[in-house]
Amino acid sequence: MESSEELKNELSRLEKEVGRLKEELRVSESKHKNLEDNLTVGVGTISPKMEVRSVNALLSQWFPGADVSKRPLCYKVFNDPPRDVPCPSCPAIKTISDGATHEAMINITVGGKASNYRIISAPVKDKAGNVIFVVMIIENITARIKVERELFKKLHDLEVFQKSAVDREIKMIEQKKRIRSLEERVARLEDGK
Repeated sequence: MESSEELKNELSRLEKEVGRLKEELRVSESKHKNLEDNLTVGVGTISPKMEVRSVNALLSQWFPGADVSKRPLCYKVFNDPPRDVPCPSCPAIKTISDGATHEAMINITVGGKASNYRIISAPVKDKAGNVIFVVMIIENITARIKVERELFKKLHDLEVFQKSAVDREIKMIEQKKRIRSLEERVARLEDGK
């Protein structure tokens, strides 16, 4: 049987070990949070019940109503007005259902302003393979889509201009040929005088 002194020593050792592990966990969580908050994409986690469990600083900025302490339903907090059911093309629903990674482009209105988001959902599973939560990576692609549309419009305008210029050049070549032909006829007529 262990003496009380041995038990005290073992307890003291275990308390120190727990303290060390807690500090390692705190440092690791701090590094993770710092990394997450400095990403240029929104990152959040959603439970299989569609509850928002965490959001990084950027996602919180985009969707200020996402108070994770209240565990809001994602389709209510990430839509304005709030939805009563999940979004039809929600990649998280698919991930929860089949355990695979999914991607979707979704238009969401927040504060009366429509924005386009590229959303990637990836599962986090327990040892049994069950999805215990979904990591959502959300990129606001509104500005990129606007630039792409402007580029496509400019490209179209350039193609129209190029076709017009080419058509004009072809007509000029045809006119030059016609003028040469007429000049040759005039020259023949003059020679025949």
